[in-house]
Amino acid sequence: MQKNNRSRKLSDLKIIGIGSPFGADAIGWILLDQLQQQLTQAGLLEQEKLSICFAKHDRPGPALLEYLQGSHCVILLDALASEQTAGSVIELSLAQLLQQEGLCSSHGFGIAETLALGNVLGILPAELILLGIAMGAAGIQQNHNLIAKQALPQIEQRIMAMVSQKLKPDFPER
Repeated sequence: MQKNNRSRKLSDLKIIGIGSPFGADAIGWILLDQLQQQLTQAGLLEQEKLSICFAKHDRPGPALLEYLQGSHCVILLDALASEQTAGSVIELSLAQLLQQEGLCSSHGFGIAETLALGNVLGILPAELILLGIAMGAAGIQQNHNLIAKQALPQIEQRIMAMVSQKLKPDFPER
């Protein structure tokens, strides 16, 4: 007999802000704070059916793998160097991330390389997506709080859809 996935409480959903407290790298952290506030106001953090964990990590590199352990579903929030309009949200699945090289990193060993290592070791969560926030052509010269404000509705909508899906019963009622 299979166990109901709802019995698993060890961080059903983990939302991780990647970056640092400095400049454009702070976007993931800013969004994480705003998102946590929105989900709290919506009462979703008080749901008994779903455990949501929020964490900030300063350019974690391979240490990210340790933070992913024990998680079923992970959402990474990070600033992306991109020519797309500043504040645009770029969603990348785990499969897409595993095909990337040098994604999101100016620090040498970035998210894509870390996830490739985790994939080889077989320790990645069942579900993982990156919600990247485009910094636009000007990148570091942009107003980071404004970019976060522009991206928040789309990120919030995507995460709310994921949370709603996870709160649905496993089996249809008869």
